[in-house]
Amino acid sequence: MPRWVALDSEFNADAKNVFDYLKEGYKACLDAYINTLDESEQKKMLKMH
Repeated sequence: MPRWVALDSEFNADAKNVFDYLKEGYKACLDAYINTLDESEQKKMLKMH
């Protein structure tokens, strides 16, 4: 049984790492997009997020 607990723990840690990577990547892409907008549009987008 401890072997399965270790595998489950490793899987959960890996899944969290992937989720964090995707979340941070999304934020970086969104920031890059917002920076291409004019200033008034940037303010609107920043208020929404």
